[in-house]
Formats: sequence, C-alpha cells, structure tokens
Amino acid sequence: MMQLKNKKVMVLGCNNNQVPYIESIKLLGASVIGTDLNQNAPGKAICDKFFNVGYDDYEGLTNCLNTANPDYLFSAAAQFSYLGISHLAEKLGLDFPNLKSVSLCLDKRQFYDEFKNYNIPIPVTHYVKNESELTSLVLKESKVFESFYLKSDHSKNPNYIYKFNKKDNLESLKINWTKDRYFKDYYILQNEFFGEHLRINMYENFCNVYKFSEKNGFLPSKKSVEKVKSAGIFEKLYEFRKNHKLHRLLTKYDVVLNESNEFVVLDIGLDPPYRMKHDLMRLGYSFPDLYVQQYLNQEINYPVLENSICY
Repeated sequence: MMQLKNKKVMVLGCNNNQVPYIESIKLLGASVIGTDLNQNAPGKAICDKFFNVGYDDYEGLTNCLNTANPDYLFSAAAQFSYLGISHLAEKLGLDFPNLKSVSLCLDKRQFYDEFKNYNIPIPVTHYVKNESELTSLVLKESKVFESFYLKSDHSKNPNYIYKFNKKDNLESLKINWTKDRYFKDYYILQNEFFGEHLRINMYENFCNVYKFSEKNGFLPSKKSVEKVKSAGIFEKLYEFRKNHKLHRLLTKYDVVLNESNEFVVLDIGLDPPYRMKHDLMRLGYSFPDLYVQQYLNQEINYPVLENSICY
C-alpha cells in the first residue's frame, strides 16, 4: 500500500460525505489541505490547513495551490468539483483528465455528440432551447414514440429530469426554464429505450454491474452480468475512456440493455459510485481507503465481486 509520509494532499470538499476520505488520506501519513465554500465544513476540524474556497472558484483555488504547494489533489465531492481538480492538475503537471474532457462529461449535449465519434449508441435525441420548440418536437415525435425523457444539459438526478408519455400535458411537468448550474443552454428530449436499467462502474480493465433500482437490492442476475459482457459495452466505451483519460478514474455509466443485447448509454458520472461503495462496505471493505489509493497513486485494490467483469 502506498505511503504519503511528508506529502501534502489538497482536498476539494470537506462535508460529511468527504470526511471518511480525508481520514483515509491522513492514515497514509499525509497532511491534508482542505477547501470548502462552507467556513464551518465538518471536515475542517481534521484538516491540517483549511481554505474557505469553493471548488468552482478557480482563482481562489489557484491561490490556495500557490500558498500550500500540495503534492497531490483529491476530491470525493460532487462531480462539478472535478472541474477544479482538472484546472489545478494542469498547473501541477499531474496525470488527470483535462478541463475539456471533464467539462464534456458534465454536459449531456457535448458527450452525446462525442459518443457519435465512437459509435456509442444513445436513444433518439433532440436538443431544445425553449418551451415552444419542445411542444413542436413532442407533437412530431409522438407519431412514432409513446414515452419520453426530458433532461437538461447539466442535469443531475433529481434536478431537471422528467418522464412523460405522449398523452401527458407538458404544463403539468412544471419544467424549469430558468438558467442555473443544471440548465445552461439546452434540454435533451429522448424517446424511452426499453430494457433493464443498469449502473456500470468502470476502472482500469474492470467493470462492476449494478441494478439501477434499489427496491430489491443492487446486484443484478448472473444472466444480466453475462449480457453486459456479451453486448460489448466495455469495448464500445474503451477508446472514449482512454482518449479522455477516464480510464484512470472510477467512472459511472447509466446503461439500458434490452433482451436483444441492444443498449444505449444515457449518462456519465465522475463522483464516487454509491452502489459500489455500499456493496464493498457491506462486505467489510473500506471503500474510501481503496478509492484514495486509486486516485492518488493508481493502486487498484478493489476486490473482484460476483458482479465484476474483467476484460
């Protein structure tokens, strides 16, 4: 296991969810430089140094970097924090996805367009800028499709994700059209692709498969795991991941897979995977320890599970 004695790690985000990761870093012997927009963030008390800076404040983060001179960067906060990590990693010369790639992963229009370059399948997709365009498109597409999803370009469940069928009144959805962090330019209208909804976590040459629903637990059937392998999902995503340096991260993909082994990829996630974390901790592993080892030194020590696939 890596040791970080006499090393400094700058951590973006110090709320309750990040505290276990900060503790894992400190157990490796490192000193922690914490940053958070909340002056009284819970993790502040266990940091060796703390800066009251948000993870989207690039100028403030750069000042922290110049003051603290960290050796490593880390975040287990919301995926927006990876914009700050990428910005700082370039200044430190660290191996990390660049700002363009991270921004792409946060913008559904960008990564759907990029998916086309890698022949990664998505549902029938349209981009709309206002309510009038949406009404016209739904009227047209309703001649072919029965049900739809509407999501904003930077949506993060449950923020601005709507499901409806062609008979529904769009006004009843109470769609947000006010620009903010989750809606910047476009809404994305997609027909519903029917199949099993899966969350696939990918790291190095592995993927772990989970059911998206929590109702009856996360683990899929052995048949579903085999179907993921035979459908070629990993192979379809391989070059995309590699070219954007996502292969060095633990990334999440929302996939719908039908009985004919056809699939679509709906979303990318960069923040820590809830289902995998829940699963490993249920089995007695410290997910924060394993996650920190991967992100700071590329040590892959996750156990192979019944829902793991090695390529």
